[in-house]
Amino acid sequence: MLSRLLNFKETMSYLSIGKNTLLELLGSGELKGFKIRGSWRVHEDDFTDYINRLRGVESTDTNKEFGNIRKLNQ
Repeated sequence: MLSRLLNFKETMSYLSIGKNTLLELLGSGELKGFKIRGSWRVHEDDFTDYINRLRGVESTDTNKEFGNIRKLNQ
């Protein structure tokens, strides 16, 4: 099954941060993302890795500690 891509607004919402802060995270590479036709996307695994790094958790299984981003939607 393919993992989910978060759009810019979803990522801002999940992190409770503003546009400029998210642009800084993406621009610095602290949070991995990429553009599709000029719109930022963040792979859910990269989002989970970022959260785990903030929490000080090193995990090769991104679902192990923080959990799958789909669980946040429920």
